[in-house]
Amino acid sequence: MHRSNDGEKHRLIDDGLRDMKGLPPLPSVVQQATALMENKGSGSADLARVVSQDEVITGKILRVVNSAFYGLSGKVSTVSHAVALLGFEQVRLLILGVALFETGKVRSEVATHNRELVGQHSFTCARWAQAIAKHTRYQPVEEAFMGGLLHDVGKVLLAVAEPKQFAAAIKLAHTRHGLV
Repeated sequence: MHRSNDGEKHRLIDDGLRDMKGLPPLPSVVQQATALMENKGSGSADLARVVSQDEVITGKILRVVNSAFYGLSGKVSTVSHAVALLGFEQVRLLILGVALFETGKVRSEVATHNRELVGQHSFTCARWAQAIAKHTRYQPVEEAFMGGLLHDVGKVLLAVAEPKQFAAAIKLAHTRHGLV
């Protein structure tokens, strides 16, 4: 009986992962920015122009560059200044993270809320992983950032595929163990 329950659980998970219609495609801004960054002839101004077309990505980049993590003395208020300070690679990582966690509509409010929570947590982990990599001189630093960013990507998939069950699991983990 135990073995058949495991088989049923695996089938449900497999079916859920195949039915990921709730995940939106990458926005055109993400696709355009990625293409620009791969073109060696592109500059910061080109990237800033494309990124500025998406208010979610713009907001995230400005929040990140103005966070205490970077410790800048003044406030950065333009995307072009943020891109110049952060550099192409860091902006690329941020854009991919935003595309994964924050853009597009998913099919339920519960999934959207859980996706935002996981996204905030993942960005925090990514920044810490990046800081640790810099401190320990781990190379490439961007790899550490992506590891922190993607460490909980399965939660996003579950939140979108089974939002009510995922919310119940998060609530149970928090109630029993203080975890999120």
